[in-house]
Parts: sequence; structure tokens; C-alpha cells
Amino acid sequence: MKSSIPMLRWIFLGAFVLASAGIWGYEWYFVRPGRLCEQAHRWWDAKLHRCLQPIWIPDLTHRPAPSNVAKPWTVPGREVH
Repeated sequence: MKSSIPMLRWIFLGAFVLASAGIWGYEWYFVRPGRLCEQAHRWWDAKLHRCLQPIWIPDLTHRPAPSNVAKPWTVPGREVH
């Protein structure tokens, strides 16, 4: 009777390689673009897979901005939620 250990070794090695490639591909295609977008102080839309520039409403409407409010994405050290 032949041993099935060499065949099982190749099966598990192949499963490991496929799982590693899948995790790497997920990181590269889904997680990395979102992280790079947020580092550029933009908004990441995961549903559409797009990096969008936030629009400050007073800039859009040409109305005066409130004096006590700063653009949250321009303040250093402050996270945009």
C-alpha cells in the first residue's frame, strides 16, 4: 500500500499558496487603495471603489463660512470620520 503523505503534502502546499495569493490580492485591490486615499485626506467610497475629494459647502455655494468652523480635513492631526 502506497503512502498518501506525499500527495497530501502537495495538496496542503497548494491550498496554502492559493490562500496566501488570495489574501495578498484582497489587500492589494481593496484595502491598499482605501488606505492611500485616506492618507491623501480624501474620502474612500468602498462601494464604488473610488477616491473622492470632499467639498466644503461654503466653497460650493459661495456663502461666507462660519467663523468658528475649520475645514476638518485641513486641520493637522485631526481625523475625518
